[in-house]
Amino acid sequence: MNFADLSEIKAGMLLNLLYPELMDEWVVRYAGTFYRNYSDDALKINAQTRKVTLSRDGFLKLLPPGFLSDENELREGSFDARYARMRERVALLGEQFAPFDTFAFRRELHLEKAVSEILESQETFILRTWYGIDPDRLNDPLTRELAFLLPYLKHQRGNALFVRELLESLLGRKVRLTRRFWSETDSNRARIPWLRYEIVRDGMDSETFLRETEALRPAADFIREWLLPAEARCDIVYTSSVIGEEAPILDYNSTLA
Repeated sequence: MNFADLSEIKAGMLLNLLYPELMDEWVVRYAGTFYRNYSDDALKINAQTRKVTLSRDGFLKLLPPGFLSDENELREGSFDARYARMRERVALLGEQFAPFDTFAFRRELHLEKAVSEILESQETFILRTWYGIDPDRLNDPLTRELAFLLPYLKHQRGNALFVRELLESLLGRKVRLTRRFWSETDSNRARIPWLRYEIVRDGMDSETFLRETEALRPAADFIREWLLPAEARCDIVYTSSVIGEEAPILDYNSTLA
């Protein structure tokens, strides 16, 4: 699972997320849909010059071919000279239509923002009404992000492998999953599933380990409550990629989250 695949993100959504204050300042150029098959929607973004190049067709592409060039233009005389003049004419026309393309793109940015606000308010309503979760009371940013994903994960609840991939995506780190069985009496008669998620992070001293583990606690509690089976024991801990005698003594194997 790849949650960070930017090739599928529309340019309007991406620019609103990265540069919301520049909504009415972008100047757009359309490179044509030829690039769309193997490129991102936004080919180039320059926040300093406020210029963005998109793999789309602009207003110029809507014109009939006869408006740009005569049917027999390239069949008579020097091909190179006539082709160069045609390309120059098309480039000049592109500059003439650039304000229309820019206006349409800025309007798209405003529409994208309006739709995002409507969807966010809808998600907030669903969380409060169906799940009994008030997003305004979630102070932890990771827990808040998990909460807004909750309505879309109804078919993934209880999926231990999906939770591992979700943690890797949200934390940007490798996560190891170990499945075992656990019992308070060391008896197989009353054992329950035991899921242990180990977040690999090297280079932490004891103080950093305890601080990061405590910061992870709200999100870990949320995952246990909403995404994993109630009958399972779940540990979400930080660990080191170094195993054995060479591992630093940082209490990495403590279960605090």
